[in-house]
Amino acid sequence: MNPSRGKIFFVGIHDWNSPVQVGVHHIARQFLKHNWRVAYISAPITPLHLFSMNKRGKRVKERWRNYRNASEYRESGRLWSHTPFSLIAPDVRFPLNSRFVLERWQNFSFSNLKLLISEKGFDSVDILFFDSIFQPFWLDFLKYRKCVFRIRDANSAVPGFSHSMKAAEKRLAKTSDAVFYSAKNLAPYVRNLFPQKAAYLPNGVEYSHFDRPCPRVPKEYLNLRNPIVLYVGVIDHRFDIDLVHDLSVKLPYCDFVLIGPAFIGIKRLCRRENVHCLGSIAYDHIPKYMKYAHVGIVPFRSGGGRGCLDSISPLKMIQYFASGLPTVTSAWDELTMMSPPASICHNLEEFSEAIASAIDSPPDAEELKAFARRFDWGKIFRRLNNTLF
Repeated sequence: MNPSRGKIFFVGIHDWNSPVQVGVHHIARQFLKHNWRVAYISAPITPLHLFSMNKRGKRVKERWRNYRNASEYRESGRLWSHTPFSLIAPDVRFPLNSRFVLERWQNFSFSNLKLLISEKGFDSVDILFFDSIFQPFWLDFLKYRKCVFRIRDANSAVPGFSHSMKAAEKRLAKTSDAVFYSAKNLAPYVRNLFPQKAAYLPNGVEYSHFDRPCPRVPKEYLNLRNPIVLYVGVIDHRFDIDLVHDLSVKLPYCDFVLIGPAFIGIKRLCRRENVHCLGSIAYDHIPKYMKYAHVGIVPFRSGGGRGCLDSISPLKMIQYFASGLPTVTSAWDELTMMSPPASICHNLEEFSEAIASAIDSPPDAEELKAFARRFDWGKIFRRLNNTLF
């Protein structure tokens, strides 16, 4: 097979236009750059999403639009993405984590997914690429020459990850021609799934996207007079709300800016005068928020769910580096093994001192960028190619 041209079908969680752009989006873009035809299927939306329109109105509308525009192509006709719409969808919450929902939700879809994919010309592909275990039926729906499974977390440690989900994960691992894992700490976890072949493939950075001129200061920064401490990413159970709250108290001369969707309550935090919660911002605009900040932070919890944290590949930290942004982060195993040019902290005191130090005496931006260039997605893609072809 010619690795510079073919058809590939991606199964992901976040839709193609999501402000949360994760590794699978960037891997798909690399295939597009090499003239592949790409199909990308995200997790489905359900009537429950539509009922919650007031909470997440803009995002739900975009996902609904992606469902309705099933005939739309991008990238000169080489990319087709779709968000299914179904009565039910698998989730780690009971009863949506049951075997019935995991294996049969597609039967409750408002469109015939098998027929739709056939009409789009993706019923037979060179590579079937799973970044999610929630759509295992594609193994039976599609003809493929190679199957790839990418593992980003120790899923079995996630609360609500059911026996049926573990069985689906094991099936994907055994069926796939290659299993890629994004953190070295995941190697033992992956071995226990008995894959045919396994390889370490870390998260990367679209270096040119972040190392570019940004002449216009973000409008949200115009009225901020203090040094800006920035967090970009999902705000979920891993995010240490108490740490950020205490930092905002301890460092009243800093403005803390949080960018990303919140899946936990942050109202108390956002009531702080020097904390500014901006919500989701499109990936294309993120570089300017990093360029005009003074410090980037990764404030993750060191308590419950530690096993999941230790296997995280720090995508946002590398993006901070590509922007030349000094970075202060919580400590976890995978991060420590990378030996990054960041301040790695274990408690509030270390965190606050590291932020103050980064503001007063920032590290050499070129050193940060040099580290980020080692993880450019182009280099990561070549490693993937060398394993597959």
